[in-house]
Amino acid sequence: MANYHAPGTTSATTRYDERGRPISGIDPHGHAWSVTYNDNGQVATYTNPRGMVYDYGYHLRSAITRDDFS
Repeated sequence: MANYHAPGTTSATTRYDERGRPISGIDPHGHAWSVTYNDNGQVATYTNPRGMVYDYGYHLRSAITRDDFS
């Protein structure tokens, strides 16, 4: 977990998995976000601080083929 707190500001926190990839955090405004990864280590989902979930799909060459959000 990493914390950042600049003088005169609020702090932000980021949690990392065992591979060093960011998996969740809290932004300076206190809003949470999260990331999940597929078996190939690519971003599978991203949930932004507003709660919108972005779902990503990839083809064999690792290019994004789907970028849906709800």
